[in-house]
Amino acid sequence: MDSNDNNQSNEYKAPSYETVSYSPPDFGQPENKAPEAPQPQYQPPVSPEPEYRQPQYQQQPVYQPQQAYQPSQYGVPAEIKGWNWGAFMMTIYWGIGNKVYITLLCLIPFVGWIWAFVCGACGSEWAWKEGNYQSVELFKLVQEPWKRAGKVMFFIAIGFFVVYFAIVLYAMGIGLAAFGALSNLYMAIMGK
Repeated sequence: MDSNDNNQSNEYKAPSYETVSYSPPDFGQPENKAPEAPQPQYQPPVSPEPEYRQPQYQQQPVYQPQQAYQPSQYGVPAEIKGWNWGAFMMTIYWGIGNKVYITLLCLIPFVGWIWAFVCGACGSEWAWKEGNYQSVELFKLVQEPWKRAGKVMFFIAIGFFVVYFAIVLYAMGIGLAAFGALSNLYMAIMGK
């Protein structure tokens, strides 16, 4: 009995399904639906043609700011006049930095070194007229680094020239000594 029960319980039984028939809807025939309400079409609002109005100008009070201090109106102060080392040694850079573009004339060949002296003599006056300095102290404060750098460059240039001429003179001395030795040798060979 045990063996029969085991055989029957081990058998697989498939579940039973009901068969359902499916038919797709027929798109050719309209379904019975309620008629749709017509959709309103959007129409942008129409504004009437705007009226042209003549602008109404009211008399405004005239604002006159206090006049800024213009150095060129009052001339060049005496304490500003004088030699400017920055304008002399760094003519191009100083001129661009101080908006004195006439210093660019130093780029003309054979005139540039003469123009550097003119810039050194007149540079402070030109910078005062072109700049919008509020006071003489401010002007001096701005020009001080230029003057200091110009002096340093001047002394460096003098140092280079001294070293250069020392080397040239030394080389000429050796050359003269060699020339003297050759001339003595020539005299000895020729017998004079």
